[in-house]
Amino acid sequence: MEQPPTIIVDNPDVRQMLDVMGFARFFTLMEAPLQQATTLNNELEELPQEPADEEGLRGRILEAHRILMHMNEHNREQFQPLVEMLESQDATTHH
Repeated sequence: MEQPPTIIVDNPDVRQMLDVMGFARFFTLMEAPLQQATTLNNELEELPQEPADEEGLRGRILEAHRILMHMNEHNREQFQPLVEMLESQDATTHH
């Protein structure tokens, strides 16, 4: 089995949010104290910026929340109203 992507978290609140949202099922979650940030930053590479227009951004937000909804029941309950609102805005924009 292929190694899942790793998310390195240095904030307990962010770690708790990722746990609640079900990320541990799809990612390896690791905690990294801030004092190791310099070593960690040497290993990370900057991703190129992706320019986005408002409609493209709304589409990416909608897709991300659809994916989150399918990760677990908690997410479905949390994000369904937002997804429905974005879908209705999307339908209005394209008619």
